[in-house]
Amino acid sequence: MRLKEGFTNELEAQFLASEQFIRLNSLRRIFIVFIVLYSAFGFTDIIFFPDRWLFLWGLRFLIVVPMLISTLLLSYHRNFLKFHQPYITINFTMGGLVIAIMLIMSPDTIIYYGGLFMVYFSGYLLIKLRYIYALIGGWTIFLFHFFGTLIYHGALPETYLYGSLFLVGANLIGMVGAYNIEKSNREQFLRDREINLVQQQLNQQNIKIKNQFLQLEAFIKENQELSDKFQHTEKLSMQLAQVEERFEDLAGQSRMLFYETNLDGLYTYVSHSVETFLGYKKEEVENNMYFYDFFPEEEREEYKRIGLKKIQNEELVDDFINPIKSKSGEIIWVTSNLRPVYDKEGKLIAYRGTDLDITEEKLAKDELQLFKTITEQSKYGSAFATLDGTLIYANQAFSQIHGYSKEEIIGCNFEMFHSIEQLAHVKKLIKTMLETGSFPAQEVWHIRKDGSVFPTIMTGQLIYDDKGNAVYLSATMVDITKEKQTELDLIKTKEALEDSRNRLQLIMDSLPIGLAVNTVEPG
Repeated sequence: MRLKEGFTNELEAQFLASEQFIRLNSLRRIFIVFIVLYSAFGFTDIIFFPDRWLFLWGLRFLIVVPMLISTLLLSYHRNFLKFHQPYITINFTMGGLVIAIMLIMSPDTIIYYGGLFMVYFSGYLLIKLRYIYALIGGWTIFLFHFFGTLIYHGALPETYLYGSLFLVGANLIGMVGAYNIEKSNREQFLRDREINLVQQQLNQQNIKIKNQFLQLEAFIKENQELSDKFQHTEKLSMQLAQVEERFEDLAGQSRMLFYETNLDGLYTYVSHSVETFLGYKKEEVENNMYFYDFFPEEEREEYKRIGLKKIQNEELVDDFINPIKSKSGEIIWVTSNLRPVYDKEGKLIAYRGTDLDITEEKLAKDELQLFKTITEQSKYGSAFATLDGTLIYANQAFSQIHGYSKEEIIGCNFEMFHSIEQLAHVKKLIKTMLETGSFPAQEVWHIRKDGSVFPTIMTGQLIYDDKGNAVYLSATMVDITKEKQTELDLIKTKEALEDSRNRLQLIMDSLPIGLAVNTVEPG
Protein backbone atom coordinates (compact mmCIF):
# COMPACT_ATOMS: atom_id res chain seq x y z
CA MET A 1 0.00 0.00 0.00
CA ARG A 2 1.04 3.64 -0.39
CA LEU A 3 2.28 5.16 2.86
CA LYS A 4 -0.77 7.36 3.35
CA GLU A 5 -3.34 4.91 2.01
CA GLY A 6 -6.26 4.83 4.41
CA PHE A 7 -5.11 8.03 6.17
CA THR A 8 -7.30 11.08 6.26
CA ASN A 9 -5.82 14.44 7.23
CA GLU A 10 -7.02 13.85 10.78
CA LEU A 11 -5.48 10.38 10.94
CA GLU A 12 -2.23 11.66 9.45
CA ALA A 13 -2.03 14.31 12.15
CA GLN A 14 -2.71 11.68 14.83
CA PHE A 15 -0.03 9.39 13.40
CA LEU A 16 2.59 12.14 13.28
CA ALA A 17 1.80 13.10 16.88
CA SER A 18 1.79 9.49 18.06
CA GLU A 19 4.43 8.36 20.52
CA GLN A 20 3.57 4.72 19.90
CA PHE A 21 6.66 3.79 17.84
CA ILE A 22 9.31 5.77 19.73
CA ARG A 23 11.19 3.96 22.47
CA LEU A 24 13.26 6.59 24.23
CA ASN A 25 15.41 4.21 26.28
CA SER A 26 16.50 2.37 23.13
CA LEU A 27 17.12 5.67 21.32
CA ARG A 28 19.31 6.93 24.17
CA ARG A 29 21.43 3.79 24.13
CA ILE A 30 21.95 4.16 20.36
CA PHE A 31 23.09 7.77 20.73
CA ILE A 32 25.52 6.82 23.48
CA VAL A 33 27.06 4.32 21.03
CA PHE A 34 27.13 7.06 18.34
CA ILE A 35 28.97 9.45 20.66
CA VAL A 36 31.53 6.84 21.67
CA LEU A 37 32.20 5.62 18.12
CA TYR A 38 32.24 9.06 16.53
CA SER A 39 34.74 10.24 19.15
CA ALA A 40 36.84 7.06 19.01
CA PHE A 41 37.34 7.30 15.24
CA GLY A 42 38.91 10.72 15.72
CA PHE A 43 42.32 8.99 15.78
CA THR A 44 41.92 8.26 12.03
CA ASP A 45 41.96 12.00 11.36
CA ILE A 46 45.47 12.23 12.79
CA ILE A 47 46.63 9.23 10.75
CA PHE A 48 45.16 10.17 7.37
CA PHE A 49 45.18 13.96 7.70
CA PRO A 50 48.32 14.86 9.64
CA ASP A 51 48.17 18.42 8.31
CA ARG A 52 44.44 19.01 8.68
CA TRP A 53 43.41 16.86 11.61
CA LEU A 54 42.85 19.93 13.83
CA PHE A 55 40.26 21.27 11.37
CA LEU A 56 38.55 17.88 11.18
CA TRP A 57 38.53 17.55 14.96
CA GLY A 58 36.81 20.89 15.11
CA LEU A 59 34.05 19.53 12.89
CA ARG A 60 33.94 16.23 14.78
CA PHE A 61 34.15 17.43 18.40
CA LEU A 62 32.75 20.96 18.18
CA ILE A 63 29.76 20.27 15.93
CA VAL A 64 28.75 16.61 15.55
CA VAL A 65 29.58 15.18 19.00
CA PRO A 66 27.97 18.14 20.90
CA MET A 67 24.89 17.78 18.71
CA LEU A 68 24.69 14.05 19.52
CA ILE A 69 25.08 14.84 23.22
CA SER A 70 22.37 17.53 22.99
CA THR A 71 19.98 15.00 21.46
CA LEU A 72 20.72 12.58 24.29
CA LEU A 73 20.00 15.29 26.89
CA LEU A 74 16.93 16.67 25.12
CA SER A 75 15.40 13.19 25.06
CA TYR A 76 14.60 13.72 28.76
CA HIS A 77 12.57 16.88 28.00
CA ARG A 78 8.80 16.40 28.06
CA ASN A 79 8.37 18.10 24.65
CA PHE A 80 11.17 16.17 22.92
CA LEU A 81 8.79 13.90 20.99
CA LYS A 82 7.16 16.91 19.32
CA PHE A 83 10.35 17.88 17.43
CA HIS A 84 12.54 14.77 17.62
CA GLN A 85 12.20 13.73 13.95
CA PRO A 86 13.64 16.90 12.36
CA TYR A 87 16.21 17.26 15.13
CA ILE A 88 17.48 13.67 14.79
CA THR A 89 17.51 14.16 11.00
CA ILE A 90 19.87 17.12 11.48
CA ASN A 91 22.08 14.85 13.65
CA PHE A 92 22.04 12.19 10.93
CA THR A 93 22.80 14.69 8.17
CA MET A 94 25.55 16.56 10.03
CA GLY A 95 27.29 13.31 10.98
CA GLY A 96 27.25 12.22 7.34
CA LEU A 97 28.34 15.63 5.98
CA VAL A 98 31.44 15.72 8.19
CA ILE A 99 32.53 12.27 6.98
CA ALA A 100 31.68 13.34 3.39
CA ILE A 101 34.06 16.33 3.84
CA MET A 102 36.79 13.89 4.83
CA LEU A 103 36.07 11.81 1.70
CA ILE A 104 36.04 14.90 -0.51
CA MET A 105 39.43 15.85 0.83
CA SER A 106 40.78 12.28 0.48
CA PRO A 107 38.58 10.12 -1.78
CA ASP A 108 41.13 7.29 -1.71
CA THR A 109 40.79 6.79 2.08
CA ILE A 110 38.59 3.72 2.09
CA ILE A 111 37.95 3.70 5.83
CA TYR A 112 35.77 6.78 5.55
CA TYR A 113 33.54 5.06 2.99
CA GLY A 114 32.80 2.50 5.73
CA GLY A 115 32.05 5.32 8.16
CA LEU A 116 29.65 6.95 5.70
CA PHE A 117 28.00 3.61 5.05
CA MET A 118 27.48 3.22 8.84
CA VAL A 119 25.89 6.68 8.95
CA TYR A 120 23.47 5.69 6.16
CA PHE A 121 22.60 2.45 7.95
CA SER A 122 22.02 4.26 11.23
CA GLY A 123 19.89 7.02 9.71
CA TYR A 124 17.70 4.80 7.57
CA LEU A 125 17.28 1.76 9.79
CA LEU A 126 18.73 2.02 13.27
CA ILE A 127 17.17 5.23 14.61
CA LYS A 128 14.00 4.51 12.55
CA LEU A 129 13.41 7.95 11.11
CA ARG A 130 10.17 8.32 9.23
CA TYR A 131 10.58 7.74 5.52
CA ILE A 132 10.54 11.36 4.36
CA TYR A 133 13.09 12.47 6.98
CA ALA A 134 15.40 9.54 6.25
CA LEU A 135 15.12 10.25 2.52
CA ILE A 136 16.00 13.92 2.94
CA GLY A 137 18.94 13.21 5.23
CA GLY A 138 20.38 10.34 3.15
CA TRP A 139 20.25 12.05 -0.23
CA THR A 140 21.42 15.38 1.17
CA ILE A 141 24.60 13.65 2.35
CA PHE A 142 25.02 11.86 -1.00
CA LEU A 143 24.49 15.00 -3.14
CA PHE A 144 26.78 17.05 -0.91
CA HIS A 145 29.43 14.35 -1.30
CA PHE A 146 28.89 14.21 -5.07
CA PHE A 147 29.03 17.94 -5.84
CA GLY A 148 31.68 18.58 -3.18
CA THR A 149 33.99 16.01 -4.79
CA LEU A 150 33.30 17.37 -8.27
CA ILE A 151 34.01 20.96 -7.24
CA TYR A 152 37.01 20.16 -5.06
CA HIS A 153 38.76 17.94 -7.59
CA GLY A 154 37.32 19.33 -10.83
CA ALA A 155 36.40 15.78 -11.78
CA LEU A 156 35.18 12.59 -10.14
CA PRO A 157 38.09 10.40 -9.04
CA GLU A 158 38.02 6.72 -9.98
CA THR A 159 37.82 5.65 -6.31
CA TYR A 160 34.79 7.88 -5.83
CA LEU A 161 33.05 6.38 -8.86
CA TYR A 162 33.39 2.88 -7.42
CA GLY A 163 32.62 3.98 -3.87
CA SER A 164 29.57 5.93 -4.96
CA LEU A 165 28.01 2.75 -6.31
CA PHE A 166 27.99 1.35 -2.76
CA LEU A 167 26.70 4.64 -1.37
CA VAL A 168 23.87 4.73 -3.93
CA GLY A 169 23.06 1.14 -3.01
CA ALA A 170 23.13 2.04 0.67
CA ASN A 171 20.66 4.86 0.03
CA LEU A 172 18.38 2.63 -2.02
CA ILE A 173 18.46 -0.17 0.52
CA GLY A 174 17.94 2.39 3.27
CA MET A 175 14.97 3.88 1.41
CA VAL A 176 13.35 0.46 1.08
CA GLY A 177 14.00 -0.29 4.74
CA ALA A 178 12.73 3.07 5.96
CA TYR A 179 9.70 2.79 3.69
CA ASN A 180 8.83 -0.68 5.00
CA ILE A 181 9.40 0.36 8.60
CA GLU A 182 7.06 3.34 8.26
CA LYS A 183 4.59 1.28 6.27
CA SER A 184 4.59 -1.35 9.02
CA ASN A 185 4.18 1.37 11.66
CA ARG A 186 1.28 2.94 9.77
CA GLU A 187 -0.44 -0.44 9.36
CA GLN A 188 0.07 -1.12 13.06
CA PHE A 189 -1.29 2.35 13.83
CA LEU A 190 -4.46 1.64 11.83
CA ARG A 191 -4.86 -1.78 13.44
CA ASP A 192 -4.39 -0.35 16.92
CA ARG A 193 -6.82 2.46 16.15
CA GLU A 194 -9.41 -0.07 14.98
CA ILE A 195 -8.83 -2.12 18.12
CA ASN A 196 -9.21 1.04 20.24
CA LEU A 197 -12.45 1.91 18.48
CA VAL A 198 -13.79 -1.59 19.11
CA GLN A 199 -12.60 -1.31 22.71
CA GLN A 200 -14.41 2.01 23.08
CA GLN A 201 -17.59 0.48 21.68
CA LEU A 202 -17.25 -2.43 24.09
CA ASN A 203 -16.64 0.00 26.95
CA GLN A 204 -19.75 1.96 25.98
CA GLN A 205 -21.73 -1.28 25.86
CA ASN A 206 -20.29 -2.28 29.23
CA ILE A 207 -21.25 1.11 30.67
CA LYS A 208 -24.76 0.70 29.30
CA ILE A 209 -25.02 -2.81 30.72
CA LYS A 210 -23.58 -1.62 34.03
CA ASN A 211 -26.20 1.14 34.20
CA GLN A 212 -28.86 -1.47 33.56
CA PHE A 213 -27.42 -3.60 36.35
CA LEU A 214 -27.45 -0.61 38.69
CA GLN A 215 -31.14 -0.04 37.95
CA LEU A 216 -31.92 -3.68 38.65
CA GLU A 217 -29.75 -3.66 41.78
CA ALA A 218 -31.62 -0.63 43.12
CA PHE A 219 -34.79 -2.73 43.17
CA ILE A 220 -33.04 -5.81 44.60
CA LYS A 221 -31.28 -3.97 47.42
CA GLU A 222 -34.56 -2.69 48.85
CA ASN A 223 -34.66 -5.69 51.12
CA GLN A 224 -31.63 -7.46 52.52
CA GLU A 225 -32.78 -11.03 52.05
CA LEU A 226 -33.44 -10.55 48.34
CA SER A 227 -30.10 -8.73 47.96
CA ASP A 228 -28.25 -11.66 49.55
CA LYS A 229 -29.84 -14.12 47.14
CA PHE A 230 -29.07 -12.07 44.05
CA GLN A 231 -25.76 -10.39 44.90
CA HIS A 232 -24.08 -12.37 42.13
CA THR A 233 -25.88 -10.11 39.61
CA GLU A 234 -23.02 -7.65 40.04
CA LYS A 235 -20.80 -10.12 38.17
CA LEU A 236 -23.11 -10.67 35.24
CA SER A 237 -22.03 -9.24 31.88
CA MET A 238 -25.07 -10.05 29.81
CA GLN A 239 -27.78 -7.76 28.51
CA LEU A 240 -30.65 -6.72 30.80
CA ALA A 241 -33.01 -9.04 28.96
CA GLN A 242 -30.74 -12.01 29.78
CA VAL A 243 -30.57 -10.91 33.44
CA GLU A 244 -34.34 -10.73 33.64
CA GLU A 245 -34.60 -14.21 32.13
CA ARG A 246 -32.19 -15.62 34.72
CA PHE A 247 -34.05 -13.73 37.43
CA GLU A 248 -37.29 -15.45 36.43
CA ASP A 249 -35.56 -18.85 36.35
CA LEU A 250 -34.12 -18.35 39.82
CA ALA A 251 -37.42 -17.10 41.17
CA GLY A 252 -39.18 -20.14 39.75
CA GLN A 253 -36.82 -22.47 41.60
CA SER A 254 -36.82 -20.62 44.92
CA ARG A 255 -39.28 -20.46 47.81
CA MET A 256 -39.71 -16.73 47.33
CA LEU A 257 -42.53 -14.94 45.54
CA PHE A 258 -42.00 -11.59 43.79
CA TYR A 259 -45.02 -9.53 42.92
CA GLU A 260 -46.59 -6.15 42.23
CA THR A 261 -50.12 -5.03 43.10
CA ASN A 262 -52.20 -2.03 42.19
CA LEU A 263 -53.74 0.18 44.86
CA ASP A 264 -56.71 -2.15 45.20
CA GLY A 265 -54.45 -5.09 46.00
CA LEU A 266 -54.85 -6.78 42.59
CA TYR A 267 -51.75 -8.66 41.45
CA THR A 268 -50.45 -7.06 38.23
CA TYR A 269 -47.30 -9.18 38.25
CA VAL A 270 -46.11 -12.36 39.98
CA SER A 271 -42.92 -14.32 39.38
CA HIS A 272 -42.97 -17.85 38.00
CA SER A 273 -42.16 -19.14 41.48
CA VAL A 274 -45.87 -18.80 42.27
CA GLU A 275 -46.26 -22.24 40.66
CA THR A 276 -43.82 -24.01 42.98
CA PHE A 277 -44.59 -21.71 45.88
CA LEU A 278 -48.39 -21.81 45.95
CA GLY A 279 -49.36 -24.22 43.18
CA TYR A 280 -51.03 -21.56 41.00
CA LYS A 281 -50.24 -20.86 37.37
CA LYS A 282 -48.86 -17.41 36.73
CA GLU A 283 -51.83 -16.49 34.56
CA GLU A 284 -54.28 -17.64 37.25
CA VAL A 285 -52.97 -14.95 39.60
CA GLU A 286 -51.97 -11.97 37.44
CA ASN A 287 -54.91 -9.56 37.01
CA ASN A 288 -57.26 -12.19 38.51
CA MET A 289 -56.50 -12.44 42.23
CA TYR A 290 -55.97 -10.01 45.10
CA PHE A 291 -53.32 -10.30 47.79
CA TYR A 292 -55.93 -11.07 50.46
CA ASP A 293 -57.29 -14.03 48.45
CA PHE A 294 -54.36 -16.08 49.74
CA PHE A 295 -55.13 -15.61 53.44
CA PRO A 296 -56.98 -18.37 55.37
CA GLU A 297 -60.74 -17.74 55.38
CA GLU A 298 -61.00 -17.21 59.13
CA GLU A 299 -58.34 -14.44 59.06
CA ARG A 300 -58.89 -13.03 55.59
CA GLU A 301 -60.95 -9.96 56.49
CA GLU A 302 -58.55 -8.90 59.24
CA TYR A 303 -55.45 -9.18 57.01
CA LYS A 304 -57.32 -7.49 54.16
CA ARG A 305 -58.14 -4.55 56.43
CA ILE A 306 -54.53 -4.29 57.60
CA GLY A 307 -53.09 -4.54 54.07
CA LEU A 308 -55.41 -1.98 52.45
CA LYS A 309 -54.81 0.43 55.32
CA LYS A 310 -51.05 0.24 54.77
CA ILE A 311 -51.57 0.90 51.05
CA GLN A 312 -53.78 3.92 51.79
CA ASN A 313 -51.18 5.30 54.22
CA GLU A 314 -48.30 4.57 51.77
CA GLU A 315 -46.49 2.63 54.50
CA LEU A 316 -43.40 0.49 54.13
CA VAL A 317 -43.84 -3.15 55.13
CA ASP A 318 -40.81 -4.89 56.63
CA ASP A 319 -40.65 -8.51 57.81
CA PHE A 320 -44.44 -8.82 58.27
CA ILE A 321 -45.04 -12.47 59.27
CA ASN A 322 -48.37 -13.85 58.08
CA PRO A 323 -49.97 -17.12 56.91
CA ILE A 324 -51.05 -17.71 53.30
CA LYS A 325 -52.88 -20.63 51.79
CA SER A 326 -51.66 -22.62 48.78
CA LYS A 327 -53.95 -23.94 46.08
CA SER A 328 -53.89 -27.36 47.77
CA GLY A 329 -55.00 -25.82 51.09
CA GLU A 330 -51.59 -26.01 52.81
CA ILE A 331 -50.85 -23.15 55.22
CA ILE A 332 -47.49 -21.51 54.48
CA TRP A 333 -45.93 -18.95 56.79
CA VAL A 334 -44.15 -16.10 54.99
CA THR A 335 -42.38 -12.88 55.84
CA SER A 336 -43.55 -10.06 53.58
CA ASN A 337 -41.62 -6.97 52.49
CA LEU A 338 -43.31 -4.29 50.36
CA ARG A 339 -42.36 -0.90 48.99
CA PRO A 340 -44.58 1.78 47.40
CA VAL A 341 -43.98 2.66 43.72
CA TYR A 342 -44.38 6.27 42.54
CA ASP A 343 -44.63 7.80 39.07
CA LYS A 344 -42.54 10.74 37.88
CA GLU A 345 -44.91 13.20 39.53
CA GLY A 346 -44.52 11.44 42.89
CA LYS A 347 -47.97 9.85 42.80
CA LEU A 348 -48.41 6.40 44.35
CA ILE A 349 -49.25 3.92 41.60
CA ALA A 350 -48.42 0.43 42.91
CA TYR A 351 -46.73 -1.73 45.53
CA ARG A 352 -43.86 -4.15 44.92
CA GLY A 353 -42.89 -6.86 47.32
CA THR A 354 -41.68 -10.31 48.18
CA ASP A 355 -43.00 -13.20 50.25
CA LEU A 356 -40.33 -15.51 51.67
CA ASP A 357 -41.33 -18.98 52.89
CA ILE A 358 -40.33 -19.24 56.57
CA THR A 359 -42.60 -22.15 57.48
CA GLU A 360 -39.75 -24.41 58.58
CA GLU A 361 -38.07 -21.60 60.47
CA LYS A 362 -41.31 -20.66 62.24
CA LEU A 363 -42.06 -24.25 63.23
CA ALA A 364 -38.50 -24.63 64.46
CA LYS A 365 -38.83 -21.37 66.38
CA ASP A 366 -42.11 -22.52 67.92
CA GLU A 367 -40.53 -25.85 68.87
CA LEU A 368 -37.54 -24.02 70.32
CA GLN A 369 -39.82 -21.78 72.33
CA LEU A 370 -41.69 -24.82 73.62
CA PHE A 371 -38.38 -26.47 74.49
CA LYS A 372 -37.22 -23.35 76.33
CA THR A 373 -40.52 -23.10 78.20
CA ILE A 374 -40.24 -26.73 79.35
CA THR A 375 -36.57 -26.52 80.28
CA GLU A 376 -36.93 -23.18 82.05
CA GLN A 377 -39.67 -24.68 84.23
CA SER A 378 -37.65 -27.81 84.93
CA LYS A 379 -35.79 -28.30 88.21
CA TYR A 380 -33.04 -30.12 86.34
CA GLY A 381 -30.12 -28.15 84.96
CA SER A 382 -29.77 -28.30 81.16
CA ALA A 383 -27.04 -26.81 78.95
CA PHE A 384 -25.76 -26.94 75.36
CA ALA A 385 -22.17 -26.35 74.29
CA THR A 386 -20.14 -26.41 71.10
CA LEU A 387 -17.77 -29.32 70.57
CA ASP A 388 -14.93 -27.31 72.12
CA GLY A 389 -16.98 -26.84 75.31
CA THR A 390 -18.25 -23.25 74.83
CA LEU A 391 -21.71 -22.82 76.38
CA ILE A 392 -24.38 -21.51 74.02
CA TYR A 393 -27.48 -22.22 76.14
CA ALA A 394 -28.28 -22.91 79.79
CA ASN A 395 -31.66 -22.98 81.50
CA GLN A 396 -32.51 -21.11 84.67
CA ALA A 397 -32.03 -24.17 86.89
CA PHE A 398 -28.50 -24.75 85.56
CA SER A 399 -27.40 -21.17 86.26
CA GLN A 400 -29.07 -21.05 89.71
CA ILE A 401 -27.52 -24.37 90.78
CA HIS A 402 -24.09 -22.90 90.07
CA GLY A 403 -24.87 -19.49 91.56
CA TYR A 404 -24.55 -17.53 88.30
CA SER A 405 -26.90 -15.54 86.11
CA LYS A 406 -27.44 -16.94 82.61
CA GLU A 407 -25.65 -13.94 81.06
CA GLU A 408 -22.50 -14.70 83.11
CA ILE A 409 -22.02 -18.22 81.79
CA ILE A 410 -23.12 -18.06 78.12
CA GLY A 411 -19.97 -17.99 76.01
CA CYS A 412 -17.79 -19.45 78.77
CA ASN A 413 -16.18 -22.89 78.72
CA PHE A 414 -17.63 -25.76 80.80
CA GLU A 415 -14.24 -26.15 82.51
CA MET A 416 -15.15 -23.25 84.83
CA PHE A 417 -17.57 -25.56 86.68
CA HIS A 418 -15.03 -28.27 87.60
CA SER A 419 -11.90 -28.58 89.70
CA ILE A 420 -8.67 -29.78 88.12
CA GLU A 421 -9.16 -33.21 89.68
CA GLN A 422 -12.75 -33.55 88.45
CA LEU A 423 -11.92 -32.10 84.98
CA ALA A 424 -9.97 -35.21 84.01
CA HIS A 425 -13.04 -37.34 84.82
CA VAL A 426 -15.34 -34.98 82.86
CA LYS A 427 -13.07 -35.06 79.80
CA LYS A 428 -13.21 -38.88 79.83
CA LEU A 429 -17.01 -38.68 79.84
CA ILE A 430 -16.98 -36.24 76.91
CA LYS A 431 -14.61 -38.52 74.99
CA THR A 432 -17.04 -41.39 75.59
CA MET A 433 -19.92 -39.21 74.39
CA LEU A 434 -18.04 -38.23 71.19
CA GLU A 435 -17.27 -41.89 70.48
CA THR A 436 -20.63 -43.44 71.36
CA GLY A 437 -23.06 -40.50 71.20
CA SER A 438 -23.79 -40.31 74.96
CA PHE A 439 -22.70 -41.34 78.43
CA PRO A 440 -24.93 -42.80 81.17
CA ALA A 441 -25.74 -41.15 84.50
CA GLN A 442 -22.56 -40.41 86.40
CA GLU A 443 -21.77 -38.76 89.70
CA VAL A 444 -19.84 -35.55 88.87
CA TRP A 445 -18.78 -32.85 91.30
CA HIS A 446 -19.24 -29.19 90.31
CA ILE A 447 -18.01 -25.82 91.64
CA ARG A 448 -20.35 -22.94 92.45
CA LYS A 449 -19.56 -19.28 91.90
CA ASP A 450 -18.68 -18.93 95.61
CA GLY A 451 -16.10 -21.74 95.30
CA SER A 452 -18.09 -24.43 97.11
CA VAL A 453 -18.28 -27.88 95.54
CA PHE A 454 -21.38 -30.04 95.30
CA PRO A 455 -22.27 -33.44 93.83
CA THR A 456 -24.55 -34.00 90.83
CA ILE A 457 -25.88 -36.81 88.76
CA MET A 458 -25.21 -35.90 85.12
CA THR A 459 -25.98 -37.43 81.72
CA GLY A 460 -24.68 -36.34 78.31
CA GLN A 461 -25.94 -36.59 74.74
CA LEU A 462 -24.57 -35.47 71.32
CA ILE A 463 -26.75 -33.34 69.05
CA TYR A 464 -26.41 -33.96 65.30
CA ASP A 465 -27.27 -31.90 62.22
CA ASP A 466 -29.31 -33.11 59.24
CA LYS A 467 -26.24 -34.76 57.71
CA GLY A 468 -25.46 -36.77 60.81
CA ASN A 469 -22.51 -34.65 61.90
CA ALA A 470 -22.08 -33.97 65.62
CA VAL A 471 -22.50 -30.22 66.23
CA TYR A 472 -23.31 -29.73 69.94
CA LEU A 473 -22.85 -31.31 73.37
CA SER A 474 -25.84 -31.43 75.69
CA ALA A 475 -25.91 -32.25 79.38
CA THR A 476 -28.59 -32.65 82.03
CA MET A 477 -27.77 -32.60 85.72
CA VAL A 478 -29.49 -32.68 89.09
CA ASP A 479 -28.03 -31.41 92.34
CA ILE A 480 -27.86 -34.36 94.78
CA THR A 481 -26.36 -32.44 97.70
CA LYS A 482 -29.29 -33.32 100.01
CA GLU A 483 -29.31 -36.94 98.94
CA LYS A 484 -25.57 -37.14 99.38
CA GLN A 485 -25.88 -35.58 102.84
CA THR A 486 -28.61 -38.08 103.78
CA GLU A 487 -26.36 -40.89 102.57
CA LEU A 488 -23.51 -39.53 104.69
CA ASP A 489 -25.84 -39.19 107.70
CA LEU A 490 -26.94 -42.81 107.30
CA ILE A 491 -23.33 -43.93 107.10
CA LYS A 492 -22.51 -41.97 110.24
CA THR A 493 -25.58 -43.43 112.05
CA LYS A 494 -24.58 -46.92 111.00
CA GLU A 495 -21.05 -46.31 112.24
CA ALA A 496 -22.40 -44.95 115.58
CA LEU A 497 -24.66 -47.99 116.04
CA GLU A 498 -21.79 -50.31 115.24
CA ASP A 499 -19.61 -48.49 117.76
CA SER A 500 -22.32 -48.75 120.46
CA ARG A 501 -22.77 -52.44 119.77
CA ASN A 502 -19.06 -53.06 120.10
CA ARG A 503 -18.97 -51.18 123.42
CA LEU A 504 -21.96 -53.13 124.74
CA GLN A 505 -20.35 -56.40 123.72
CA LEU A 506 -17.17 -55.38 125.53
CA ILE A 507 -19.12 -54.60 128.72
CA MET A 508 -21.02 -57.87 128.57
CA ASP A 509 -17.86 -59.83 128.04
CA SER A 510 -16.39 -58.20 131.18
CA LEU A 511 -19.29 -59.17 133.52
CA PRO A 512 -18.71 -62.14 135.95
CA ILE A 513 -22.18 -63.49 135.40
CA GLY A 514 -23.69 -65.05 132.34
CA LEU A 515 -26.48 -63.42 130.48
CA ALA A 516 -28.94 -65.06 128.21
CA VAL A 517 -31.32 -63.56 125.79
CA ASN A 518 -34.43 -65.49 124.93
CA THR A 519 -36.73 -64.83 122.15
CA VAL A 520 -40.33 -65.03 123.21
CA GLU A 521 -42.67 -66.00 120.49
CA PRO A 522 -46.13 -64.54 120.85
CA GLY A 523 -48.60 -67.11 121.93
